[in-house]
Formats: sequence, structure tokens, C-alpha cells
Amino acid sequence: MNWKGPFVNAQLLDKWSRLSGRVVWLEPKTNYTPDEPLADSLVVLKSQRGDKYLMGTRGVPAVLTDDKGAYEFDGAIDITGNSLFNECLVEAYGIADDHFIQANPAAWAELERARSQRGRLPAPLEPDGSVIFAQDMARPLDFPNKVAFIKQDQSLNLVTFPCRALTLYGLTEPRGFIPLKQVVLLEAGTDSPPFQFGQSTSDSTIGLVEENCISLWADPSMNVRITFGLGFQGKRLVLTNSSPEKPFGEGFLFDRISTIPSMVLQGARDMWNLDSLRIEKLEAHGVQNPRIRKLHEESRQYLDKAGQALESLDYLEYRSSSERGWALESKAYSELYTITNNMIRGVLFYLALLVPFAYCFERLLFAAATIRGRILGMMAVFAISFLGLVMVHPAFRFAKTPLVVLLAFLILSLAVAVIALIMGKFDRLLLQQKMMAVGIHEDSANLGGTIARAIDLGISNIRRRPQRCFLTAATIVLITFTLLSFTSLVPETSISILQHPKGEPVYRGLLARDRGWMPIPLPLYQSLKRTFGSEEGAGSEITSSTRSDLAHAALWWRGGPGSSRILLETFPRSISPRPPPARPHPCLKAPHNLAFSPLSPCWAWNPPNPGSAESIPPWWPVPGSAREDQMGIILPLHIAKFLGYGPQDIGKGVLVYGENLPLIGLLDSAKVDKIIDIDGEPIMPVNFSLQTLMRANRTEQVVPDTLEDYVHYSSDQVAIVPLKMALRLGASFRSIGIRVGPGMDVRKEAEGYARRSNQTILASDGETVNLYASLDRSRVNAAAEIIVPVLLAFLMVLGTMLGSVYERRSEIFIYNSVGLSPTHVSMLFLAESAVYAILGASLGYLLGQIVSRLLFVSGLLEGLTLNYSAGSTVFVTGLTMFIVLLSTLFPMRQAFLAAVPETKEANPEGEEESGERLSIFLPFVTDRQSVEAMQAYMLEFLEGVQGVSVGQLAVEDLQVGVLEEEGLSSPVLKFRAWLAPSISGSAMMPC
Repeated sequence: MNWKGPFVNAQLLDKWSRLSGRVVWLEPKTNYTPDEPLADSLVVLKSQRGDKYLMGTRGVPAVLTDDKGAYEFDGAIDITGNSLFNECLVEAYGIADDHFIQANPAAWAELERARSQRGRLPAPLEPDGSVIFAQDMARPLDFPNKVAFIKQDQSLNLVTFPCRALTLYGLTEPRGFIPLKQVVLLEAGTDSPPFQFGQSTSDSTIGLVEENCISLWADPSMNVRITFGLGFQGKRLVLTNSSPEKPFGEGFLFDRISTIPSMVLQGARDMWNLDSLRIEKLEAHGVQNPRIRKLHEESRQYLDKAGQALESLDYLEYRSSSERGWALESKAYSELYTITNNMIRGVLFYLALLVPFAYCFERLLFAAATIRGRILGMMAVFAISFLGLVMVHPAFRFAKTPLVVLLAFLILSLAVAVIALIMGKFDRLLLQQKMMAVGIHEDSANLGGTIARAIDLGISNIRRRPQRCFLTAATIVLITFTLLSFTSLVPETSISILQHPKGEPVYRGLLARDRGWMPIPLPLYQSLKRTFGSEEGAGSEITSSTRSDLAHAALWWRGGPGSSRILLETFPRSISPRPPPARPHPCLKAPHNLAFSPLSPCWAWNPPNPGSAESIPPWWPVPGSAREDQMGIILPLHIAKFLGYGPQDIGKGVLVYGENLPLIGLLDSAKVDKIIDIDGEPIMPVNFSLQTLMRANRTEQVVPDTLEDYVHYSSDQVAIVPLKMALRLGASFRSIGIRVGPGMDVRKEAEGYARRSNQTILASDGETVNLYASLDRSRVNAAAEIIVPVLLAFLMVLGTMLGSVYERRSEIFIYNSVGLSPTHVSMLFLAESAVYAILGASLGYLLGQIVSRLLFVSGLLEGLTLNYSAGSTVFVTGLTMFIVLLSTLFPMRQAFLAAVPETKEANPEGEEESGERLSIFLPFVTDRQSVEAMQAYMLEFLEGVQGVSVGQLAVEDLQVGVLEEEGLSSPVLKFRAWLAPSISGSAMMPC
């Protein structure tokens, strides 16, 4: 046979790959490694490709193993030809059916043995097609199940274990409406991952809402707890099977459940019971958080309401109230977790503050002369302070052991010390390399050593005055105690209400949409539909005052190259769906599609004549009725005219993506384009192509906080189809409007929605349009009451430091005489005040915690709120140190002025400069009796360098004389000096 053609004649490249391996399990009685074959088991290859459905068939390859447990996938495309097989998942399952049981009698016996462990006598297992052996994913490095097709022949052995499966559905958290991807399985007895477990999720990388579920498998005799999280955002749901008497929960026995009924309500109640225990434990230690308490109480009300609705079979109310309770309790759960972490961070901050405190306290109390004595003294002070903190601080009650906190601090301290040493050594090496290359010696001051010497000098000055030290430290301790006991950072939730600058109150209700018209998740629409989409037949009582409907739910496709476009082809409804080829029919590609929710039989803006051809007719499909699945399409007048339709053709068919839709309405674009939503913008799709072009041509910079004007398509370019069909075609939600009943408080509903979720929402009360957003913040409680104590402490420390400056004027002159500048002298007083600040803040915080704890336990100060969070610790310590250092600024200035200034003004009185003669004042003072002795010393020194040709100083023509000035005679030395004898002409003649 002679084959011809462009595809047949081309050379076939060998790009096919084959994957083979065995499915095995562990027989603990005969072997240490998994080596028993699992015959007749199902092996699935998940390529995680986007187009999972190929021509209506699910494109997931699956094979059965032979009697030796071997499997093979042949014909997979090599990665060099197609990147869809870059990372594939291979999963193996043993199904409870007659064929599997007969092929694996030993595996079936092992499953029965596993089910009867821990003293339980389970019911006999029937061959019901459930999963009884599954992939072991507890050790992915030892038993991998991921493969990339990079070679023609590859092998992968799969390890399974006897198990039972648990499937959970609807894993979407109600705050951000994001699928919960991080699912953790924990053994109830140890709160640790099981020795063997596994899970299976959707094989699509894009994450379809319809497949928002997960299957878990573990040992049938195991009690497990399950947590759901969002990565770094923390846990959002826990399933522990708890009760108020057992808040930690007993867990779920895998062998008795295949799913968890009422999972949302069960998980929210489990979180509520656990949070109740934690709140009581915090309040028992004096830690109050009104925001958590409010969220906790509101959540309880919704959960009770959901339980009552479930008992009365009102599933719509059950789901809505459960989601509200879950959202509120999820926020309380996250904040409780943050509080405990903050308390531990506060302890770590205080332990870091104890290091300089231990150094200063050892210098004041012991003043050991040896390095060993200093280290031992610092360790003793640090250990005593740490033990006192352990006894009173509740952070150690929430940690498993106090040594964990100490160990974390030591590791952090050692890491910082090692990094500092390495960086210092590295800087010194670079400096040496630079000096060797340049040949110039640079001498830089050691800043850390200078600060340490200044602190040592300040401590020595404090030790000489113990009474003043005690009184000043006591003052700072009292102010720290005052700040600790009577002020606190109170967390609260505030609702930000901003008036929309372009809003139009065309109806009373709410509007949910993204600021940039990006897609919003489908679960958000479903939640709003359950909450506000009250309808007949839903099981709840409907009144005219409580009635609310989804005014609209707009879905559309983004325009641009490669976007989905609708193909419209007309034909009479009476003929076959496939028109005869001989009869031509006009067709048209509409630029965009728009879909509306069929919940409301009329528009939110109430057209003047709902029954006319210019609007949606009254028989637009209404949920709960027999016409819910009825389809239809609405066309603009000019498109209908192009297709040959008029008002008299209502009911004729339109072929849309191969589906016959009746024409149920026509739109007058001139009128529809004038209709706007409460955000002031049309409901029609945004022209992103034109919007991008306008942004590129825009010259002025857009302020990030302002709302951008968007360009929308005209309604004459849009075909309207029902929401149900649009979802099947891949449309995304862009705008959801809710029209509330006259008896519903719009502001209350908007604030409640913003408080329990992470979303913002627009609300109109019929007069104005406001944007509602929730803000979590903290305020300083009793800030006005501490002004007077803080002011008194400021004045007391100020008076103490001023007295110290006045008392130590003679010391200031001595500092000048040894070469310290006025700036250095003032810095000594700053270092001394820093010592006071460290001692007072550290000791005051520790004593304040102890005294406050004693007062709280004894009940002498009822209603006292204690500060344990990192924010409170930093606030109290920082404010105390700031007060002490601020009160030292004026005494520092006085000490600066008491010292001799570093510089003089240009040519002041008494100084002359002319040619080679310069008269200056030396930076110290003395009496006249000491001048002759000083001059004698200078004469002896200068005679030693007279006539010397090396060194930094050389003199000649040294003469002794007397200077007569204003009736006073002073001895003087006259000489010619070279500061650098190697440089000719650099000479100076002082007198």
C-alpha cells in the first residue's frame, strides 16, 4: 500500500515514554520492607493537565495490576515533546470487591486485623466498592509517587497500606472564599501525623469549584483530628469531634465514617469549644480581649441558629448561619493563636532586655574584678529574673515547657552573636586588605567599645551615689508599674465607612465586585445566594419586610485575542437542530456575553414595562419553580435585526454553542446603556483592551487610593444568556447585586458582612452609597489617666539629672583636662541615664508582673487588665525608656555648656593670627601658681626634641622669656617647631 500525504510521509520521532512498576504492601509478620504484591489493584496516572475532559471523556489513564502487582502505562508523551507530563502523580488503590478479595486473601486478612486493633470489634466489612488499600504518603522520600516523563522507560514502585477512606466536600472558607488546600491529618492521641496516611485531591492545577473536595485515608482503627489551613494564613477549620465537656475532642474513628455529616457546623462548633477553653484560660490570667469575646458570642448565636435550622430541615438557613458562625469563629481562632504567639514574642523581647540588665545590675551590685566573676554574676541575675518571669507570665502556661522558650532565646542570641563576630572579622579582613593595597594606615574607632566604656563610666558614677541611684531607679520602676497596670493595648474591630464618590442609589441593597473588575469566586455568589436569595419553597417564612433577592449576578468573558466568543446562528424552533445545508442562515459573533442570575424575574432598576420586548419578560426562569432549567437568550435590537428578528419573532430558536435557545427578549441599547448600578458604572462588560490602551496613553499619574474610570462595552455588542449556561461555558462572576426588603437594615447587613469576611462591599440605603470595610486595630486604654504620673516621673528624673550635673562640675573640668570634648562629656550623662532606663524598665516590668499577678490572684484589684503581648511589652518598655532619655536632654545641654567648647568663633578676642604666628588657648584652666611648673615641664620636653631630625616634632632656637601684659608677668617659651620635619617649610613659632 502506498501511503502519501504530509503527515504520513513525515518521519515519526520516538517521543513515547513508558512507566512501569509494582504495587506492594507490607506484611509485618514476614518482612521488614513492603514487598507483598497487591494484585487486581487500580493505578491512576494524574497528569494535572488543564483539559481534563477530552470530547466528553475524562482523560485520566487508569490500569489494573496483574497477579504480581505489576502495572504499565505505555504511550505517554515525552517531556521533550509536551510539558503536560512534567510532574505526574501516580496513585494506587485496592477496591473492596469480590475480584480484589479473591486475588489478595492475605491483604484482606491484614485489613481485618488492622480494623480489630485497640480492642475494638468492628462490624464485618462488606465488598461495597470502597477504598481499602491506598498510597502511603507519610514518607514521600522513601515511597515517592511523583514522576516526570524524561526518559523512554521509567519505573516506579508504589507502596500501599490497609486503610479506610474519608471524603470531605465544600472546602471553601467563608472569609476570603478561597479553597482550603492545606489539610493535615493528626492522630488524636498524640496530635502528630500518623505513621501511614494519604490523601487525594483534584488532578487539575486550576482548581475547579466543582471538585473542591478531598479524600483522606488512614489506619481504620485510628482516631484522627483534621485541620484545614491556608499556608501562612493559619488554620481556618478544625474537626475534632469535641463537646463543651471535652473541648479538645475525641477525634473521628476512621472505620465508622465515610464522610463527616454537617461538616461546616461540626467544624465551627469544634473551633468554638476549643476557643472557649482558651478564652477562659487567658481570662484566668487576667488577659482580656473584647474583640475576641464579641466574635465568640456572635458566632455562638449563629451556630445555635444553624443547629435549630438543621433540626427543622431548613437547610438554606442552616448553611447560611453555619457559614456566618464559621467565619466569625475562624477570626476568633486566628486571633487567639496570634495572642499566644505574641505572648511568647513578648517574653523573648524581655529576655533580650535582660541581657543588658544583667550586665548593669552585676556592675552595680557585685562589680567583680575578673571576667569569670562578671560572667557568673550576669548568669545569676539572668537566671533569677527568668525564674521570676516563669512563675508569673502565662506564656509559659501555653508553651509545652518553659525550657522551650529559653532554648529559643539562647539559640537566637547565639545566632546573633555568631553573625556579629563573623561580620566583624570579615570587616577587619577587608580593612587589612585595603591597607595592604593602598599603603595607608587607617585607624577607626571601635564604636561598640566606646559605648561599653561610656556605660562602665556611668555605672561607676552611679555606684558612688547609692542613695540617688536607689531613689531614681525606684521612680522609674514605679512609672513602669503604672504603665503596666493601668494601660493596655485593647484590640478592636472598626468598620470603615467611606462614601462612594460616583455612587448612585438606584436601589436599596448591596453590591459585591472587585475594584478592578477582576473575577470574584463562585463560592461568594453561592454564599450570598444562600444568605439573601430567599425564595418560596426554601423552607423559611418569607414576608414583605424581610424579602431580599439577588438583583443581578453578572458574568462575562474578557475580550481580547483567544477569548471565548459566542457564535449565534438562527433557525426556527420547529425544524431540526441541524439546519439543512441548502438553506443558508445568517450567523454573528457577538463581542461579549453577559449572563444574569435567574433569581429575580425583573431588573433591579425596574424597567417601566417589564412585559415589553425591551426588557426581560416576567417568565424569565425563577428558581424553585418548574421553569428553573428553562433556557433563553436576549439580543440587542440591531443584532436581532441583522439576524432577521423582530418583536414578532419572540420564541424562535437561536443556536448558541450548539444549543437551541429560544429568543425571549430584545434590548433597546439606547435605553439600556443609561442604566447604571449603585457604583455608578454600567453593568455591561469592561472593554479591557481599550482600557489598557487608555492607561498607556495617560500622562498623569493615577493616585492608588482613587477609583479608576472604566470603559464598558455598549449593550448592542452583548448577548445575554442565563447564568446556568454561562457557568457551563466558563464565564466568571464580575458583579453581584442584592436588593433587600424594606424592613432590612442595609448598614447592619453590610457591617456584618465586612466584619466576618475579608471582603469589602458597597451598600446603598436609598440615599447614599457607601463602601464598607473591616479594620482590625488596637488602641491604648486609659491613655489620659497616665499623663500626670508620666509627667511627674519626667520631672523627677529631670531634677535628679540636673542635680547630678551641678554636683559634678569639678568632674566635668577633669574630663576636659584629659581630652574629652563637651560632646563626649554630655554623652556620659546620656549613658548614665541609659543605665537608669535599662534597670528601671527591666526591674519595673518584672516586679510589675509579679505584683500585678499577686493582686489579681488575691482579688484586691478587680477588673485589672494585664499586659502580656509583645506589643504591650514593647510599648511599656519603650515608653519608660523614652521618658528617662527625654528627661536627660536638658541636663546634657547644661553639661555641654559647663565644659569648654570644642571650637571658637573665627578670630575671637584674645587670639591673634598673622603670618607664621598663632596664639591659641589651651583646652583647660589652671591657677597662676601652677604655670611655672607647667612651663618647666614643657621646657624639659622640648629640650629632648631640639635638633632632632626624625619623629613627628622637632624644635630649634628654644628660649625662655617673660611676657608682660596688663601689669602681670607670665613665663613663656619661644621656639621654632616643625610638626613634620620631612616637609620643608612647615614650621610654627608659638609664644
